[in-house]
Amino acid sequence: MRSTRLACGVVLGLVLTACGQGDQLQLKAWLGGVDSQLQLARRYSTGDGVTRDEKEAARWYRKAAEQGSAAGQLALGARYLAGAGVQRDAVQGAEWLERAAEQGYPDAMLQLAALHVRGIGVPRDFDRASTWLERAAALGREDARASLRELHLSGVGGDPIELAESYRLRAEAGDSDALFMTAMFYERGIGVPADHARALVWARRAAEQDHAMALGFLGDAYGLGAGVPRDLERAVDLYRRSAEGGFTGAQYSLGDAYRKGAGVEANAEQAAYWFRQAADAGHVLAQRDLAALYAIGQGVPQDYGEAARLFRLAANQGESNAQHDLGSFYADGFGVEKDLAEAVRWYRAAAERGNPLGQSKLGLALLLGDGVTADPVRSFMWLRLAGTSGQIDVSQALDLLREEMTEEQLAEGEELIASWQERHPGSGGVASP
Repeated sequence: MRSTRLACGVVLGLVLTACGQGDQLQLKAWLGGVDSQLQLARRYSTGDGVTRDEKEAARWYRKAAEQGSAAGQLALGARYLAGAGVQRDAVQGAEWLERAAEQGYPDAMLQLAALHVRGIGVPRDFDRASTWLERAAALGREDARASLRELHLSGVGGDPIELAESYRLRAEAGDSDALFMTAMFYERGIGVPADHARALVWARRAAEQDHAMALGFLGDAYGLGAGVPRDLERAVDLYRRSAEGGFTGAQYSLGDAYRKGAGVEANAEQAAYWFRQAADAGHVLAQRDLAALYAIGQGVPQDYGEAARLFRLAANQGESNAQHDLGSFYADGFGVEKDLAEAVRWYRAAAERGNPLGQSKLGLALLLGDGVTADPVRSFMWLRLAGTSGQIDVSQALDLLREEMTEEQLAEGEELIASWQERHPGSGGVASP
């Protein structure tokens, strides 16, 4: 038996020596080497040294997954969710993610928690999502801890009263994150009576341990004069400590303070610097406001291409002012190729979110037929909605429309307005500070 194994090993060694590097990888993968299967799958996925082939990538990920590889199970689960190389199947996607999560793979735990929150491929179950996030957080994943905070502060992921008590007990033992969460439970009245003064007490205790989010919360309090005397310089100091601790909300607020000269001498370069820190972490308002700085060349070199990129990032997150501004870039050809139809698409996205600028631009496009078929009824609808904001004067365009429209068209326009307002109660864009 030993001589047979030795002979097989010699033959395999000769074969591998005779093969090229790519052929060796293929052979090792065929012989069941999990690491080789994963490497080959990644190559097919990216086209590294082979023709890109998502089906082949999925096939090799499956082979690794079926041998128990958590990385293969995670990748295969993600492919089922996205329909990459396999038919989209959220249930199978969740099943493979759960196999990886059960092996202690934190990336799979995070994705599985997100599926439970949204009810994709698994029942919507906030308690189950909370469990997976807790397990990932215990493995040192700060993003899981952040997601768990968001889940609990939204009032789900467990019984609010029990959660409040659990955090309070940990807070009394000095846990900085629990101190902050207890502050937020009092601030929002989750599981305890809402009490801003008590929230400030707990937040100060967390801030004494340099908890970044607690520092940012106190910065907001001093900036607004909420429960404390208004002190913009104190707010900036707290924002700076929070921002240096990595809290993106405070990074944005510090950049905004530098932009406005609120509590600190105005400094466009510093504003751009702190906006960049937050924008790179995905903060939507920082992306929008940094884009505006690039558009006018304030604190950074004027760069319409970079402005358009940042506006797009914010617009894709649903920020209505960024959607309007990106539409304007397409209308004028700033940083992107001029495309009136694309401009209208972004104006419409902003308009649907209640943004008066987007509504007025969409209304004018429908009036003039710029990038879209002219439609006086819908032009009237959007212009009237823009006018009700009190921020934009569209009276001349409306007067022109009224002269040209029939009574029936005007009545139809009013019906569309009433229907839209019914579907969007209290809707509005995010106003630029």
